[in-house]
Amino acid sequence: MIKAVIFDFDGVLVDTMPIHFITWKKLASYLGFELDPSTIDKMRGASRDKSLAIVLEQGGVDASPRQKQFYAHMKNTWYHYEIKEMTRRHLMPGALELLEQLKEKNIPVAMASSSKNAVHIIEHLSLQHYFQCMLDANDIQLTKPDPAVYLASAKNLGLPPESCLAIEDSPLGIKAAINAGCQCIGIGPEDNLAAATDVYESLEKLEIEKYLVN
Repeated sequence: MIKAVIFDFDGVLVDTMPIHFITWKKLASYLGFELDPSTIDKMRGASRDKSLAIVLEQGGVDASPRQKQFYAHMKNTWYHYEIKEMTRRHLMPGALELLEQLKEKNIPVAMASSSKNAVHIIEHLSLQHYFQCMLDANDIQLTKPDPAVYLASAKNLGLPPESCLAIEDSPLGIKAAINAGCQCIGIGPEDNLAAATDVYESLEKLEIEKYLVN
């Protein structure tokens, strides 16, 4: 029985992927190559380090650990400039309405993200009051598809993972949620998210009541 909902962040609650791509594209340009737009799909659900590895591999760039740290810091600095301009218009369709609905029903809500900026953005958008627990890559070193962030979120909510419904938009995230023991809803194209319990085009289409305890 589902007693709580755990949201992924990027691409589920907030449409950050275009901003991520803009800033990774800047880094690629700095390194002397053009980033393929299809790269954005490979980055869904990936941590900053994994995303950097994808970018460097595409450009054929061999970098030392110190260089990688510098490139990640550079990208994140550009990203923080973009964050300052974010408003609630960057929320995914149906996200705010679903958060309101869960709050009205007194359903505990958590956020489990592989991003290091997720909590910062939630606070920037003044959405923190919807969540009983918010964890991102600053709190959990092991990133998706490792289940650590979902196991920690369930523990913080005081519930077994089996009682939590995860909402994800990437294969990596779905694998993490399932490995933790959560049921998982996929948001996005069905062919990419086949491992999920159910898949919906958007949060607007999700009928959350059918999954919750009465």
